[in-house]
Amino acid sequence: MKTILLFVAAALCLQAHAQLPYFLQNHNGNNLRYGPPVDIEYDGLNTVYSLHSSIPGPGALIAKYNSTSGAVTNVAYLIRGNAAIKPVRVRTWGPNYYVLFNSATATGVSGYCLVSINAGSNFVNWAHAFSAPAGTAPRIAVDFVLEGGQFAYILSNANNPGTNQSDIAVTKVDISVPIPVMVWDNVYQNTSRSEIASNITLRMGIPELIISAISSDLANPVTDRGPVLLRVASTSGAYLSSMLYKYAPGCNNAEPNGTWVYLANNNFFLSSTSLEAGMNGPLWLSSINPVSLGINFQSNHRTGSAYLNPEIQPVFTATGTEILISGSSPVSSAYGYLHLQFASTGLPFTRGMIYQSTNPPNFGTSIFNVYKNLGTGLNIFSVAENTALSNNYHLLKTDDLGHNDCEDPYIVTPDGCIMSQYGINFARVGIPLVNAPVVCNTSNVSNSFVQLCNVPLRMAPGDNSKASGPAVNGELFAAPNPTKGTFILSAGKSTLSEMEVINADGKKIPAELTETPEGIEISLAGKKAGVYVVQVLVNGEMKHLRIVLE
Repeated sequence: MKTILLFVAAALCLQAHAQLPYFLQNHNGNNLRYGPPVDIEYDGLNTVYSLHSSIPGPGALIAKYNSTSGAVTNVAYLIRGNAAIKPVRVRTWGPNYYVLFNSATATGVSGYCLVSINAGSNFVNWAHAFSAPAGTAPRIAVDFVLEGGQFAYILSNANNPGTNQSDIAVTKVDISVPIPVMVWDNVYQNTSRSEIASNITLRMGIPELIISAISSDLANPVTDRGPVLLRVASTSGAYLSSMLYKYAPGCNNAEPNGTWVYLANNNFFLSSTSLEAGMNGPLWLSSINPVSLGINFQSNHRTGSAYLNPEIQPVFTATGTEILISGSSPVSSAYGYLHLQFASTGLPFTRGMIYQSTNPPNFGTSIFNVYKNLGTGLNIFSVAENTALSNNYHLLKTDDLGHNDCEDPYIVTPDGCIMSQYGINFARVGIPLVNAPVVCNTSNVSNSFVQLCNVPLRMAPGDNSKASGPAVNGELFAAPNPTKGTFILSAGKSTLSEMEVINADGKKIPAELTETPEGIEISLAGKKAGVYVVQVLVNGEMKHLRIVLE
């Protein structure tokens, strides 16, 4: 018999259970006023970040929250001298977080900046500015993606005011060095069309970037438009291929005006939101082959009065992977922010929820989601503008199982229109940007919030935490569970390794382990009663088991 002390770090992982409180909070700044939110990010550990403009300027506000309780950790105010800042995105990696913003100096020099900030101290590690050289189209950044702590890929629009044409541009930056270095910068242009870039994603393990945009014909910008995807080599920036998607002629009068792409299950999922006759148009979703960019399958839905943010992402429910999209419904009969979910196979509508205590604007782009990819349960964080109170915003924590106790159902209906795919080509034009270090500073500010809706601890449907029989090979099993302090962990004859125990705050805890003939005996004696998670490799496969300590 061998006894060891387990003390390891891990993220909170709740497999198919919902144990933590739901909430809807209203936030405001005590000494700086929040503009509408522009992004939200989860660091994979225990912190959620929301990014805002500040009113009055010139800076940006980054608020951090504990991902379990929603409590405000701290708020940083970021400035670049007196330059006006328009924040774009916040991303995290390792001990740092990165903020991308567009800015204009007092002398009229415009461009965008990428800033690296230490997550613990809010100290600026470095700040770097990028601007178009004289005589070329100005740049407006819209998104960026990190390749670990090595590279950042910044997506921007190259807007030519003389021709009313906008082209897609991507800048690769080495961020692993004390002073960032621009690796390459390219504009991707189709001379007969104009593109408004939306988002960029990196295919992990394959040196490719995937870019989404709305493309419109310069001669017929209203009737000839739709989402477009581009494949670009991440190593060199070489153009690989692209595809345009448009509604069939005469099917509807929709004008696609928003799109988003992400990679899941070895396929791309692509959205298109639209306007129709000046009102909200249909929502189009599709599964796209990652090599040919052809449509695998698609769906089209009418969402009533709801205006949607085109950003989509996967969530993992008890029945499988679904697609989450959010927006707002400004009419009195169904007023509030909403979440819509669609099954990833065939893309049928599965559930919709509207939060009627929220106060949306007359468009859906002021709500942003981030998903804690840690199994089904309470994993969706949303940040949204609160138009009822100036300079206030909402923070929501909701459940990917589709029920929050703070909301009402919302229904959308299928629509028969489909999109077709069209080959389209782009030329790559290298236009190195002017880039140099700049001075950015941060200061800590205060934030207050009111809890509008909070649902106490409860179990989600389908809970299977209690032991019900002996373990079979490969199946993780604990007995007794619930436990008074000590339990046996087993997976039949399977090999267990790299065990970790995490409390409900997502923090590592010490635990005593003893090898026995029945399995691994784990002692939580002296620990606070509550929910714990054991994370362990079973024959090399990561598995999790929820333990209740009484």
